[in-house]
Amino acid sequence: MTREGVLLTFAGIDGAGKSTHARSLARWLKGRGLKAKLVQDRFVTANILRQVVRNLTDGKSSDIFLPIVSADVRALSKAWDRTIVGTKYVKPLVDRGWIVILERYIYCTMAYHSVFGANMQWPKRILAVAPKPDAVILLDLDPKVARERIVKRGQSNFHESEAILTKIRAKFLRIASIAPNFYIVDAYGSKESVSKNIRKIVDSILSKKGIAMRKE
Repeated sequence: MTREGVLLTFAGIDGAGKSTHARSLARWLKGRGLKAKLVQDRFVTANILRQVVRNLTDGKSSDIFLPIVSADVRALSKAWDRTIVGTKYVKPLVDRGWIVILERYIYCTMAYHSVFGANMQWPKRILAVAPKPDAVILLDLDPKVARERIVKRGQSNFHESEAILTKIRAKFLRIASIAPNFYIVDAYGSKESVSKNIRKIVDSILSKKGIAMRKE
């Protein structure tokens, strides 16, 4: 069956603004008269792991990045969950003509978990089943700035250190250099300027597919 809709996904390190700009893009597309839907992650398998960790730590933690959960298991759980989201929730919408937006998708799994030492052979095979995005908007940001944003919003985990964010950013840029349909956007500017650049990219993609938008 030929896809009639469009799948737009975001990528980038924590603090780059994926959630903010995914929501903003969905609102903008709806305001232009298009059928757009922001689909949330559904971490069924990862949540089971969190409960296991909670039980093993007597309720003190549910962080699956603790050493008691291997990097390979974490990667497989995220790959499985994201493939389910792609095949069960995203593909039917795209096939019906929707523009689907995901804050994170297959390339986030590849970048993050390879940095944490996971063997990505099986996760990549699982993710290969997931629908491929028409565009991946990589929000690129200096890890130091990203770290400052993370701390400012009151969230700070060991896997969000500047050193780890630097490695993940490098991994994203390597993936973007070889994977199709990547668009790198400088995420350092104001929300308005970054959103404007994202909209230009999306407008061009939709135009090429013959999808007309209502003028602002």
